[in-house]
Amino acid sequence: MTIVPVDPIMSEELFQHIWQFRLFTQSGLSTLEGDPVQIDHPGQLNRHAGPDFTAARIRIGNTLWVGNVELHLKTSDWFRHGHQHNLQYRNVVLHIVFEHDVAAQNTHGIPILELRYCIPKLLLQRYEWLRQSRAFVPCAGSVAEVPPLIWTGWKDRLLIERLEQRADAMKVWLLQTQYDWEEVCYRALARGAGMPVNGETFLELVRSLPYKMLLRHQHDQLQLEALLFGQAGMLESENKDFAEDEGEMKGGDIERVGERSRHSGGDEVDLIREGAVDHRLIGAGKETETPDDYLMYLQKEYAYLRHKYKLIPLDGQRWKWLRMRPASFPTMKIAALAGLLHKHTHLFSAILDAGSVHTLVKLLDVPPSGYWQTHYRFGKPVARTRMPGRRAVHNMLINTVLPLLYVYGREKKDSYYQEKAVALMRQLPPEDNHLIRSWEALHIGAGSAGETQALLQLKQAYCEEKRCLHCAVGARLVRSGIA
Repeated sequence: MTIVPVDPIMSEELFQHIWQFRLFTQSGLSTLEGDPVQIDHPGQLNRHAGPDFTAARIRIGNTLWVGNVELHLKTSDWFRHGHQHNLQYRNVVLHIVFEHDVAAQNTHGIPILELRYCIPKLLLQRYEWLRQSRAFVPCAGSVAEVPPLIWTGWKDRLLIERLEQRADAMKVWLLQTQYDWEEVCYRALARGAGMPVNGETFLELVRSLPYKMLLRHQHDQLQLEALLFGQAGMLESENKDFAEDEGEMKGGDIERVGERSRHSGGDEVDLIREGAVDHRLIGAGKETETPDDYLMYLQKEYAYLRHKYKLIPLDGQRWKWLRMRPASFPTMKIAALAGLLHKHTHLFSAILDAGSVHTLVKLLDVPPSGYWQTHYRFGKPVARTRMPGRRAVHNMLINTVLPLLYVYGREKKDSYYQEKAVALMRQLPPEDNHLIRSWEALHIGAGSAGETQALLQLKQAYCEEKRCLHCAVGARLVRSGIA
């Protein structure tokens, strides 16, 4: 190996990586005072306060030292960081620097080892190439050179890392709800239904309608729809005249309207409940949004329930509709959520009991009520709506249900559910999106959802952040032929 003097833009992260994996010439090392140095073990990287590496084993002269080592780009950084006044650095046995820039040959009696002329220039060139790359991933030109065995192990670790991140996010909800798993499941499914553009608005919607409140109306799908659409601000925005009339009503008037709509034997209400109204005829041939029997019924029902529970609806203008397929409209997702809540009283318990992907798909694949099988939006009938396909259900499993199963196992300290989540993820077919297709263009394929999730994690958490030295693939390319 040819060693040449270099003076690159060196980072502390790279310097620590070089020391940790001994990516430098180790023969003929000596302190600035001339004592020979032999590295038996570089120590453990310390990610907390204090010296950079702990429990290092270093022979200096004839003495074996066991203790901490500190790394700096320049010797003067020791003083700039104030280590001479910090008791945590009292047990440092060796001060390792890239460049020595002070007159003293030791740091308050601590030997100094300079590595500037011991680092291969090729390593630094590779690192700089990765750092400056503007490709889809920094190592795009060499990524396929990494052996499959390294890719397999790295994907396994990335999948667990992604599940852990999702688990951490759900842990916040668990703390907020005092570990009410059904409530957390309800929140997770709602947010998942709204992703990628309406996820946070969906989450705010279900926070305003606690799961235990909806359980009181679980037997009546129309009441669930009235609560969800009303709280979403969609009933007011669909009929402003009704909203204005509602604002003029007294509390007793609202209650009487609600009671009539829920208990009267009127033909209109009965027909809506029994599904006998042909909603394709309501507003047929009209391109503008027109109130119909179903909409007006929900408005009346919500007026009563809003007064009963003292609800404050969201601003209906917050929902995003642009550049979205009709099957993914917020109205369709809310209708589907209402159908799911109507069918399953204890949904989280059913998820825990499900033993296969097929069972989970059947659990979530619930059609909405009849109105939404001929409407994408209020007052706009179509011959028949297209329901979200199997891929949408798989996405819900991948991004919501299986992470929920994983966090349950983690919190209960029951590895069965964690292993089950990972196994089911590997049974699901791979996702198909522009990021995965870009990986495939680099000849990095995926045979399951577990692998696509790993590649998404790699792209988002490592490649985009240029964390190449923390990536098994990037570190392999940097160290290849050197370590």
